[in-house]
Amino acid sequence: MVVAGRDAAALAEAYDDDGIAAETVDVTDDASIAGLADRVGRVDHLVSTVSARARGNLADLDRAKLRLSFDTKVIGPAMLAKHFAPRLNKGGSIVLFSGVNAFKINVGYLGVAVTNGAVDFLTRSLAVELAPIRVNAVSPGVIDTGAWDSLRRKRQARLLHPHQRHQSGETNRHGRRRGWGSAVRAHQLIHDRYDTEGGRWRTTHLTA
Repeated sequence: MVVAGRDAAALAEAYDDDGIAAETVDVTDDASIAGLADRVGRVDHLVSTVSARARGNLADLDRAKLRLSFDTKVIGPAMLAKHFAPRLNKGGSIVLFSGVNAFKINVGYLGVAVTNGAVDFLTRSLAVELAPIRVNAVSPGVIDTGAWDSLRRKRQARLLHPHQRHQSGETNRHGRRRGWGSAVRAHQLIHDRYDTEGGRWRTTHLTA
């Protein structure tokens, strides 16, 4: 397995596994993506979890942050697919990450909603063009990570309430291999979105 990000050293420390190699890539830089593809070579599956959120109400949205969010989460994965699709082994797949705000709208998340929604449409388009390569999207709900630590419980509750009836998901639920494997091993599916809420998985069929 190969993991890649802007800080390969931090990734290597986080995973601490002899079976996992850490690489450097910047998905907003085409040359960086091409270099990664050349170094890695043939692969079985490509999973992209890249994100750069542009949160805030409309009046507070910053053009540069919104552009970076779209460039990172939509254009970046499109370029990853461009360079890695020709290197996918037979039976390989591509998995992208969308998000709950793509289909459950909440004030203050306009930028997040439009980028996550664009990932869904990117998934459909890639699936049609790259078939029989399977292209699926995972759409996580509210995930209880370190990003929550600075928020008070009341603020956390306000964020959680509009999205789901259950508790927030946890990283050990959504990050473990059986979760991503649902999308990776969906041999009969060409393009689907896997939504998660409070650790519960459901499948939404995306029609081309």
